[in-house]
Amino acid sequence: MVDYYRLWPEWDRSFAFLSHDFLDPNHPKSQEYPYLHYALKTHLDRAMAARNHEEVSRCSHEFYKARTNAYRTDTEDYQTTYDPNPQITYRKNERTVIQTRYVKMCSYVKNNMEIIGLLGGGSYGTVFLACIPSPQADEDENNHDEDQYFAIKIEEVCNLRQHHDYNMMVEMAYMSPEMGALTDQGEVRYIPKEAQVMLFLTGSDRFPALHSVYSDRHFHATIMEAGIDHAIAGVNEDYDRKIPVFTGSYLIHQKIPILNEIEACKVSSQMLEGIRELRNLNLCHCDLSRSNYIIDEELNVRLIDLGMLDFGLKDDHYQRKKFAFVSWHEYQMMPELAAQFMKMDWRRRQRTDTLRPILPHDTRVVELWKFAATTYEILHGFAPWEDPVWDPAIGGDERLIAVGKRRSRMITEEMPVDENLSQDCVDALRIMLARETQQRPKIDDVTSLTWFGQWANHNEVLRRPHVDRYQSQIDNLMYTN
Repeated sequence: MVDYYRLWPEWDRSFAFLSHDFLDPNHPKSQEYPYLHYALKTHLDRAMAARNHEEVSRCSHEFYKARTNAYRTDTEDYQTTYDPNPQITYRKNERTVIQTRYVKMCSYVKNNMEIIGLLGGGSYGTVFLACIPSPQADEDENNHDEDQYFAIKIEEVCNLRQHHDYNMMVEMAYMSPEMGALTDQGEVRYIPKEAQVMLFLTGSDRFPALHSVYSDRHFHATIMEAGIDHAIAGVNEDYDRKIPVFTGSYLIHQKIPILNEIEACKVSSQMLEGIRELRNLNLCHCDLSRSNYIIDEELNVRLIDLGMLDFGLKDDHYQRKKFAFVSWHEYQMMPELAAQFMKMDWRRRQRTDTLRPILPHDTRVVELWKFAATTYEILHGFAPWEDPVWDPAIGGDERLIAVGKRRSRMITEEMPVDENLSQDCVDALRIMLARETQQRPKIDDVTSLTWFGQWANHNEVLRRPHVDRYQSQIDNLMYTN
């Protein structure tokens, strides 16, 4: 292992770095934290067996330095060299970003898969939908039952040296995923942390399965299982055509809940299972949101977008001094954060800025609050303390006024809960969404709440309800296909 990690002040809470050490039973960290060594070793052994020990990092393209030395991007030699001119696309318009990431995708991927659409993305990465047609599809263009579908996440990446060495750090380092070491078929390969985590979680029903990684200099492709509906099978190739994915965003519409309590219990319980599985590896999901979990046609849940995870070996490692908040996550607002934002200096900046008030917090507490707020919203159709009456005219200044009133209620009023919900459900919501930080439960307390898992006591097969706005997107997609 290289020493460039240790140039980073927070290297001792880096999963990308320490996970490799924990796989060695003789390493001091494994001796100090034997449960974590056992958990990671067991998960990885199971993952590699499930994939028949197939190679994970597969791009063999080489980067030539000074026209002499040639390095694979995923090797230690490349990771510790200085590679100038890292790509920066996030400043450009959305269409240019998508096009650039498609063009720069490793040619091995495009030669072996058909890129048939766009699942989503943003500043940090773009996710394409790819297909490997079955032999049956080659013979019958209408037979796609055996086709394989994958999500391909393309990210700009700077190497290890430029990510952690402050003397060499480039602007891209602040957007680049952290690279972690993996012993792959006897060779040490460097892959994005998100791919590392997905590999350790192989076999879990709560996360997409990792297929492979292709690291082609400044652009990395992480290929994983795609969470799409069967209705999308057979769409034609068009890399920038938006493909709808049923995320948690479709469960909320005009403040009317889509699911009943039993259905919501299944969705929420499975989200909690995913959070618990991450915690078993000392990981905390810092980006839980409506958009970061997908629901299949039988209401099974998978958590996605694992790029923002906190890892720690002790409580201090999860402590932060500043809070990062963006306006479209208003539904996850916390009372202590609302109190900060009620101050005039923050109110002037709350329209578009990412706000970073000084607010010491534990990211594990915030993760569980986000989960609880999401559960409340699924059950009610609106966020905790939000006005339950839908008003389509609210926007601009009117929205800011409504936001201010909600924040005030969070500070001064008890949280209202639908009286038609079961008592176990009401109790769970009130416990998880306690206004005082010190009264909020930890992960073991949440998993012991009796409401979670009650959906399994019902014999009927739960199906995802019809949602007009989602179905209309599917219909439009197939009509234009």
